[in-house]
Amino acid sequence: PQLARHGFEIVDKRSGKEVYLDGSWAEMFQQQILAWQRDAPTQEEVEDTLDRYTGLAQNPVVVH
Repeated sequence: PQLARHGFEIVDKRSGKEVYLDGSWAEMFQQQILAWQRDAPTQEEVEDTLDRYTGLAQNPVVVH
């Protein structure tokens, strides 16, 4: 049987880099999304959260 994979790809358009979150990183990001669904965030809150993850971005964006 094949294991289901769950992850998120975040692209930082300013730097042209991307990061793929899986495992515990994906779980933390999913919890953040669920929290945003309960309490709508401000644009600044979303940008601040995404900026924390884009700090992990090392891979240049490549068109597939």
